[in-house]
Amino acid sequence: MAFLATVLTFAQLGNLGIGPAVMKLVAEEYSRNNIAGIQQYVTMTLALLCLSGTVVLIVLLAFKSQIISLFKLSDENAKMVLWL
Repeated sequence: MAFLATVLTFAQLGNLGIGPAVMKLVAEEYSRNNIAGIQQYVTMTLALLCLSGTVVLIVLLAFKSQIISLFKLSDENAKMVLWL
């Protein structure tokens, strides 16, 4: 369970506050009735989230053993978490 919480925390770190910023920018473009601007912001946001998510996934996969060892689990539980 703790490993899952760690993964979710790292996933939220990958967000980098992009969501609230995009909501503000899209609202501004909507008030100007600029649909092309909204589409640009949404496309860029999806690309940034994919990139940041990929980086977080690579870091988690590269350091999964070290992250699991930080929780000082028993050998049996550590093996189960590593398998998950």
